[in-house]
Amino acid sequence: MLETNIKSDIENKLSCLINLSLSDFGRAGNMLWIGFGDRFVKESSIYKESSRLVSKYSLHVSCAWRLLHSDEIFIANNDFYVIKNDSISWDTIGNNQFDERKGLLLKSIELQKLFVRKIESDIIGGIKIFFNDGFVLEVFPNCSLKDEYWRFFENFPHQLDDNPHFVIY
Repeated sequence: MLETNIKSDIENKLSCLINLSLSDFGRAGNMLWIGFGDRFVKESSIYKESSRLVSKYSLHVSCAWRLLHSDEIFIANNDFYVIKNDSISWDTIGNNQFDERKGLLLKSIELQKLFVRKIESDIIGGIKIFFNDGFVLEVFPNCSLKDEYWRFFENFPHQLDDNPHFVIY
C-alpha cells in the first residue's frame, strides 16, 4: 500500500539519526533548519570562495512544527511571527519570539546534549523525533496543496552541494 511505503520510507531514511545529537537549530526566514551529528567546515559551490559550519545531517522544515518539552510547547513555527523589541519586522534576526526561545534552547543543549532516541512517521509526511530529557519535535504538514513540507539530507565534508535530498511534498 502506498501510504505504508511513505511511512516506512520516512522512518528508514531518518533512522540514521538515532543516537545522534541535536547539534544546531535555527531559521532562514520562516524555514526551520536543524542539524544532527558532528559539525564540520564544508566548502560551498553555491557561495563561491566560502565555507560554512554544517552538521552531518540537516532537516529543513517548511510546514508547521513544534518542539515540546515535558508536554508543553517550548518553541513552535508561529513564534517566527511574534515580534519583539518594538520592531515592525519579524524577519530580522533577534526580533521575534523564535529567536529568543532558540537562545534558551541552545543554552540548554550546552548543559545537556540532546540525542535522538526514536523516530515516528505518519502516512502524510508528519514526523515525530523523540529526544532524551523529554523533548519531542513534531513536524506536521498543514496544507492541502502539493507543496514542499520538509527535506532531509546528509552533508558530506568533501562533496559540494549536489548531494541528493529526501523531500516530502
